[in-house]
Amino acid sequence: SELDERVELLCRTADGGAWVHLENETVVRRYDPAGDLVSEISTGLGLAGMAVDAQGHLWASRPGTDDVLRIHGSTGEVSAFAVAGVP
Repeated sequence: SELDERVELLCRTADGGAWVHLENETVVRRYDPAGDLVSEISTGLGLAGMAVDAQGHLWASRPGTDDVLRIHGSTGEVSAFAVAGVP
């Protein structure tokens, strides 16, 4: 399917799906390999960067905070970890 022109960050997952963050939004969306929306998870703020680890979890930094978020790849559970010096 066509991507929204506001896509700011995109990370592909091992199964062919994707995590997508749109410009000026406070959610991240998870899509399955067919392009269907699986979940929409609040991040509280916009995101500055994203990466997917080997276990399929999304890691994201948020501007103006000293933490990174981990969003569990299967459950969508959000955890914040304090990190000094995150831009």
